[in-house]
Amino acid sequence: MKGGGLRESIWEESIAVGIKKFVEWTEEVLGRKAKGRNLVEKKKIFHLRKHPVPNMANFGIKNDDIGGENSNLNDSSYISI
Repeated sequence: MKGGGLRESIWEESIAVGIKKFVEWTEEVLGRKAKGRNLVEKKKIFHLRKHPVPNMANFGIKNDDIGGENSNLNDSSYISI
C-alpha cells in the first residue's frame, strides 16, 4: 500500500467522495439515508459524512462506591459448593 499503509478517514467514514456536484447528487439520491450527514470540503475534495461523535457522553452520572450493600455473607440463602 502507498503511504505506509495508513488509511485516510475521508474514504473510511464518508458515503460519497469527489467533486461537489457528485456529492450533492449522492445526498439527493440517498434522501433520508443521508440525513444527519454534512457536505465537507477538505483540500478541494468534497465528502458527505456524519459529524464526529465524542467517545464519552456526559450524562451527569458519577461512579459511587457501592460498598458492602450488595453482599451479605451471613445470609442463610448462601450455599457453599
